[in-house]
Amino acid sequence: MLDAIAKLPRGEYRSSMRIDGYERPLDLVARLEIADDSITIDYDGTSPKSNHGVNVPMAYTSAYTCFGLSCIVSADVPNNWGSLAPFRVAAPAGCVLNAPYPALVCSRHIIGQMLPEVVLGALIQAVPERVPAEGAACLWNVTMRGESDRAANQSSGALFAVTAVCNGGTGARPSKDGLSATAYPSGVRGTPV
Repeated sequence: MLDAIAKLPRGEYRSSMRIDGYERPLDLVARLEIADDSITIDYDGTSPKSNHGVNVPMAYTSAYTCFGLSCIVSADVPNNWGSLAPFRVAAPAGCVLNAPYPALVCSRHIIGQMLPEVVLGALIQAVPERVPAEGAACLWNVTMRGESDRAANQSSGALFAVTAVCNGGTGARPSKDGLSATAYPSGVRGTPV
C-alpha cells in the first residue's frame, strides 16, 4: 500500500456531491490529501444529520471511503488492517456522515454508498487515467415481505421476503465503456443468501 501511495502525486484535492434528502438536499463535501505515506479524507463541510434514517455511522463512512480509495490506489492489494492503516477518514460529529447513537441509521446505505463516487471525484484530479466516470452509485432495493395467499397454495400461509436490487450501472472507464446494470459499490452477489 505504501508503494502504491508513493506513486501518487502529492497534494490536496476536493470533491462534493449534492443529493436528495428528506428535509433538504444534502451536501457530501470531501477534502482528500495525499502525503508521502498516507491518504486523508476529511468530510468537514458535509450537511448536518437528518431526522430520518439516512444518517451514516462513522464506521460505515470509513468502510465506503476506504473502498473507493482501494479501488483506484491499490486494487491488487488485499484489504486488511495493514493495507488500510494509511487511509485516514474524518467527519465532524453530528454531520450526516458521522451520526453517533441515537441517530437514525437504518437506511445508511442510501447516503453511504455515494461515498466511493465522492472519493473518485477527488482522485480523478490526481490520477485521471485510473478513475472511471461517475456511475449510478447507490443501490435501490425494493423489499417485499408478507404472507402467501392461503387459498391459492392450500398451505398455512408461508411467510416470504423478496429483495429486488436495482442499479443503473457503472460509469465509463478510462479506456472502456461502463457496465450496464452492474452494481458499484456493492456486493449484491450475496443478495440471494
